[in-house]
Amino acid sequence: MRRYTEEISFWVRSRLLPLIRCEGVNRLIFCQPPIDPKSLPQDVQIVAHQEPRHQPSIQRRSWEVSQIWRKEKICAFRFPHLAFVLDGVAEIWLGSAVLRIPSDTLLLVPPNVPIDDDQPHRRFLTATEKFLTKVIWFLIAPSLVRTHICYSDSSRHFFTPLQFFFAPSVYPLVLTLMDEIERKQEGYQDVATSYLTAIFWQILRAMKEIPLPEHCASSLIQIFPEVADDSLPGQICRLILRTFPNTPSARRLAEFVGVSPSHLRHTFKNQTGQNLQAYLRSLKLRIAQTLLHQTDFPIALIARILGFHDPLYFSRWFRKAVGFSPSDFRRLLVIKSS
Repeated sequence: MRRYTEEISFWVRSRLLPLIRCEGVNRLIFCQPPIDPKSLPQDVQIVAHQEPRHQPSIQRRSWEVSQIWRKEKICAFRFPHLAFVLDGVAEIWLGSAVLRIPSDTLLLVPPNVPIDDDQPHRRFLTATEKFLTKVIWFLIAPSLVRTHICYSDSSRHFFTPLQFFFAPSVYPLVLTLMDEIERKQEGYQDVATSYLTAIFWQILRAMKEIPLPEHCASSLIQIFPEVADDSLPGQICRLILRTFPNTPSARRLAEFVGVSPSHLRHTFKNQTGQNLQAYLRSLKLRIAQTLLHQTDFPIALIARILGFHDPLYFSRWFRKAVGFSPSDFRRLLVIKSS
């Protein structure tokens, strides 16, 4: 598993980040349907316009997939994707268009856009040519990033094992990036380039750590249920994720939201039933409990992820909040599950 992480990290460092430094957002396709052909790089083509022919199946229990068109093998996801075409010429169904995309092109796919990256296999199954492509996919969800490499040619479609990394700051950065690209205000290209650079450096830093187990992903995402909302708790969640593991002060949160600190405290308690400081503590505590329960990470690593430089101080903080030390809490969960 580690070799796939190292391979993705290598390509991000050696190909993707230099491309962003050189081209900015000129090689970025924002895949918000309907896709305007004039907005595409010159070497990117729309080879077909087509909508899914059948009704989708709504996925209420899945943390990642929102809809599936089973007969056409198309999925829409709850969260945005970034994808980098590394080798070959990829053909990807995005919304209502099939794009032919050469290497060194970056895609930004908003949530709930139908995706099928197996178009070469479906369209050229009987062709003699070999359309070998390699695409690195990043699913950006609240508090984590899922990544893998997808390979396609005229006869095969396969991908490396899915890997999950704790990366809380990436999701709010991607939301801001999409907002910049949609609004196209003066200087948006420079701003978007800086956000893209920050996003992939944060992903690289996250990939240095131990991957999360897949079953841990949904639990972590449920800690931030309102993060995509424009409500006050949603805005606060985005800033908490962006600055994690540092906890922003009430003054900074108020500046971010655009209200006074006293108004923030009063409105937040009315909407959530919790005061602001208790809410901030509870978020960090729930992350700690999830990592203790669903991973075998060393306690010192969990302490570092949560921003505690001293594992002993983390243990005292956790014991004060829960009544057990982190090791005792983990041991009790093991006993209960057995």
